[in-house]
Amino acid sequence: MNLVLEILNIIHNNGYDAYLVGGYPRDTYLGNSSDDYDICTSATSDKLISIFGDKIKVIGYGSMFLTYQDITCQITSYRIDGLYLDKRHPNSIIQATTLYDDLMRRDFIINTLCIDYNGNYIDYLGARQDLDNKIIRCVGNPKRIVEDSIRILRAIRLATVLNFTIESNLLDIIKQNNYVVKSLSFYRKKQELEKIFLSQNSKYGIKLLLECNLMDSLDLINLNELVVVNDINAIWAQLSVIDKYPFSREEKKQILVIQDLLTKDLLDVDNLYYYGLDKVLICAEIKKINSKKIIKLYNNLIIKNRNDIKISILDMKLLMPKLSYKQINKLYKQLELDIIHNRVKNNRESIIKYLGQINIE
Repeated sequence: MNLVLEILNIIHNNGYDAYLVGGYPRDTYLGNSSDDYDICTSATSDKLISIFGDKIKVIGYGSMFLTYQDITCQITSYRIDGLYLDKRHPNSIIQATTLYDDLMRRDFIINTLCIDYNGNYIDYLGARQDLDNKIIRCVGNPKRIVEDSIRILRAIRLATVLNFTIESNLLDIIKQNNYVVKSLSFYRKKQELEKIFLSQNSKYGIKLLLECNLMDSLDLINLNELVVVNDINAIWAQLSVIDKYPFSREEKKQILVIQDLLTKDLLDVDNLYYYGLDKVLICAEIKKINSKKIIKLYNNLIIKNRNDIKISILDMKLLMPKLSYKQINKLYKQLELDIIHNRVKNNRESIIKYLGQINIE
């Protein structure tokens, strides 16, 4: 926190107000660690550039990123937002002159708690009271939740992660306007959903998503059948959205592997060997299969991977120089299976004898 207070003091010493707002003050008040550094200030972007030079990067909508030593924080000048015509961004931004005006444009009361350059809390809207009462309320009229469609998912995510209650009027408005989430990009949906799914309180978050009837808007038709596990790719594999949500190549690979494994017999030693213990245990949790049986089977495997085989592909090539590498690979795969099923002992002498008895077509 010292570096962030240093930034606030630099801005203050140049004649402008500056406060930490949002995630960091909220989490610090609750006794949680945080590196969510958001600063609001009376200084404009031009003034901040004159203070920090090329450490400032302007990103639009009155926001900037500041890289200061080894931390990065987002800075916004005091502003009043215009109408949210696209349910995502204000159509105009008006420069505000006071912290109070800036706080009144924000989403939830718990996110309006501020810290000043001396490290003191500044609380104009009763954020500490809501944090003490573990409740999420909108700033101003609860109907403002629909101004920006991300706020609906953010409310549910905050309720999940913090184990807070969503104020009843706000929850009713979310239920009545759940359709606005449909227009939100799948990228942003994924960001918020993964924080919900990976939370220790994820079942509560899923309950809220179902209660608010958000399945259609999120394209999560089988959400009510989801078995929560501690692997995000296994969660996405169950939800069958690989063709809709944005995933990296590696994420897609892992999701497809899990989907494939879920269709197989998890007590088959071949699957246990080729997919690995971790993947099989994840799928066993989803399919509610006793993990002790699987672990016992795995521990009894003669080999756990190819590195355990007492002869390498290169050794086989030297022993059988007339065979092509394609033939060697085919033979090696057969050797794996035969060792796994105890048809050949895993020692060099037995393997060489075994190789002499096999015909490669």
